Amino acid sequence: MDNVRVSVVIPVHNEEVFLEAVVTKIVGCETNEIIIVDDGSTDKSRDIARKLKELIPKIKTFRLKRNSEGCGFPREFGVRAATGEYVAFCDADIINIDCVDYGKILEAARARRADLIIGNYTGKVGRITNFVAKPMLGLFFPEIRINRVKTGLFCSNRKLLEHFLKFTTFSRWNSTLSLIIFSYMNNYRVIEVDIGELHHTMKPDSELVQQAEGAIRLILAWAGYYGRTGILSNLTPFGPKRDPGLLPFMKRQIEKGGLCESESLLDDE
Repeated sequence: MDNVRVSVVIPVHNEEVFLEAVVTKIVGCETNEIIIVDDGSTDKSRDIARKLKELIPKIKTFRLKRNSEGCGFPREFGVRAATGEYVAFCDADIINIDCVDYGKILEAARARRADLIIGNYTGKVGRITNFVAKPMLGLFFPEIRINRVKTGLFCSNRKLLEHFLKFTTFSRWNSTLSLIIFSYMNNYRVIEVDIGELHHTMKPDSELVQQAEGAIRLILAWAGYYGRTGILSNLTPFGPKRDPGLLPFMKRQIEKGGLCESESLLDDE
């Protein structure tokens, strides 16, 4: 499968600290082209990207005139500029890039192991992933068993990307999440590959409110489109509807001299 062409897209916004190390790591992997999309950076990221392009022929650089306030548009721009059968993505804010085995994502692409390949890594899981995305996916799309549903390290074949982008666009912050749902619901092959330990720069909670709201809206929108909102009819403002026989059972237990322990709920004698 050595003839499989793979492009890597790196969205960049003010990542002068880590950009060169990240790109150098990707250059060391087997890839055909690296596309750096500068999302209106105001630091030295643009100069670093230009220098790397001059040194390394397979690097292409593009600059957006103003910041798009999210990685979605730079990723989509990169897809349209890429020439590979597979298009991989990598964040530019990885602190410990030397510990990340990014090549495993590209190896899975060259072997055509799946349509969508997600990089699974050890390290701190994002707050939106833990407290918003995964619980909501568990309610509306329980068949999705992906650990890193919001990640910037993933790879997709062009057939899936073109299908997805005819249907919708990459959202500002939750493009991977959206692509995963779309892939599962359209029977594309999705796998995770272990790529080691990874640490990102972490944003303060105050900057995550909009992203969390965006994730909620996105999952609800996909759930509505695919008819997955039936669970809402089984909810009340006080939680899921109770078994009609549960309250009389609790009343009998109280009358017997004390509120039952939780185990008793499973054995109503």
